[in-house]
Amino acid sequence: MLVAVLAALAGSGYFANQDAGTRPPSAAHAAPSSRTVQRPRPKPPAPPLRITIVASAGDCWIAARRGSSTGSVLAERLLRQGEELTLRGRRVWLQLGAAANVAITVNGKPRAVPFGTTELVLG
Repeated sequence: MLVAVLAALAGSGYFANQDAGTRPPSAAHAAPSSRTVQRPRPKPPAPPLRITIVASAGDCWIAARRGSSTGSVLAERLLRQGEELTLRGRRVWLQLGAAANVAITVNGKPRAVPFGTTELVLG
């Protein structure tokens, strides 16, 4: 009977890893898959805006900065009636005095401008 038990254990692979002191691998401890994990690609940065400001109805004071009110100065001057200013950037902060005197387009599309002295962030 002992021979039958030993034969059954040997057939099941029980003794196969006993010399090494390890158990046969289980599905829970299987080696990691060789599949590559696909990570989402980051979005490419938005293309720069083309902002055109035309003093169509009178003079207008303009202060333009890159990104915010503390960004680097892009323009700071009086835009006289009939003059045009073109700015480029991903995000542009504008301060306009007499804003009703200008027409603004962003990438060729008209942009509404509030009256009076105002601040806008485009982009």
